Amino acid sequence: LIEELYKEIPVVEALFEMSLLDTGYTDKVLGEAKNQMLMRGLESSQELTESRQVIAHQERRAQLLKQESMQDHLTGLSNRKQFDLTIEEEFVHARKNKWPLSAIFVDLDKFKQINDRCGHAVGDQVLRFSAKILDASTRDQDAIFRFGGEEFVILLPGCTVKDATTAANRIVNALQNSNYTLNDHSQISVTGSAGVATMDEHHTFNSPNQLVEAADQAMYQAKQRGGSQVIVYQENLEMSG
Repeated sequence: LIEELYKEIPVVEALFEMSLLDTGYTDKVLGEAKNQMLMRGLESSQELTESRQVIAHQERRAQLLKQESMQDHLTGLSNRKQFDLTIEEEFVHARKNKWPLSAIFVDLDKFKQINDRCGHAVGDQVLRFSAKILDASTRDQDAIFRFGGEEFVILLPGCTVKDATTAANRIVNALQNSNYTLNDHSQISVTGSAGVATMDEHHTFNSPNQLVEAADQAMYQAKQRGGSQVIVYQENLEMSG
């Protein structure tokens, strides 16, 4: 704007036959205006950068809080909240794409006795220990969740009942062959019972809850038969090992 005004000054000077501003002064004013504009531009750029940094920090914080809300703080596995969201998605995908969806329900055997005999602190350590065994015994594409207490659920998208049963047996055997060592070098035997349920062309379920309940019933039968074994759910509620 100042530059445009200065361009018109000679016209005004000629019209009134007078000198309004000397060249040195106008150049000084114009130079100062440009400096102020440059400084303001730099300040705006810095403010924009700082604003972007604040927004990025808030987004990272929100993402971290979201992750924490979906994670079981004791075992590091996904928690029940994340499980509810995941199984809904996987159930819809399995139906839409007509591929199988398997669930393995695992419950640690006689866990209450460990808590009563060794204390809850040791019980927590056993839960973390068991979670690591489950993680090491499953595929990368499988999702492991702490369902509650000493219960865990593994979702296996695209996995047939045969493959899911093999995976469940691998988990049960891994638990049975891995004792937890205490600080005094004594060991605690850790075993688990597992139930398998699969949604496929032979076994249909109306909801994700029905699939999980079926795996839970099969797991309960495994416990009833002595524990440390795998039972596969059948639609007529009869259990087969």
